Amino acid sequence: MVRLITIIIILISTSTSIFGQGKPYLSREYYNLNSLGFAYSEYDTISNGLYPGYYKIYTQAVNQTFHEDIKEINYYNELIRFESIDTIKIISLCERNKLDAILITKVYFLSRDFVYKGFLDLDKIYNPGLFQQGSFCFYVEIKLFGKSGNLILNSNAITLNGYNANKSLTNGFKKALINAKDK
Repeated sequence: MVRLITIIIILISTSTSIFGQGKPYLSREYYNLNSLGFAYSEYDTISNGLYPGYYKIYTQAVNQTFHEDIKEINYYNELIRFESIDTIKIISLCERNKLDAILITKVYFLSRDFVYKGFLDLDKIYNPGLFQQGSFCFYVEIKLFGKSGNLILNSNAITLNGYNANKSLTNGFKKALINAKDK
């Protein structure tokens, strides 16, 4: 238990340097959105390979997270890079589909038996004893861009020791949204 608390403290205190994420941000424009599109990032292709059924779980999690605030939510088969945002592509996608905003995410799937190290160096913070048998967690970063390419939302969250992937990923997205709303 002490190890778990230590790991959480390290994650929280170093999240900006490890994950490249700053303070959560939410624009007032968020509350005026009626339509939201979401696309997969390059990270989601890897997550789907690691966790079969990820796309279905991801789609359900996005819908369950944002359905209370936004009326229309649709997936678009476009790749939008998370680290180097292409605002022209976002503006074009919004114009073609009459969207108010586009959601872009980065999701890391972490489990007791496997940690993907291709994008994230977890050697310093990962301990196989952290997770209970059969459990996993998700680290999520979300960015929401308006139809003019402006940043509306930027946040992150981590879920620990989940046993239901859909619920755990949904909780991660909801935590990230709450983090932004609370700032």
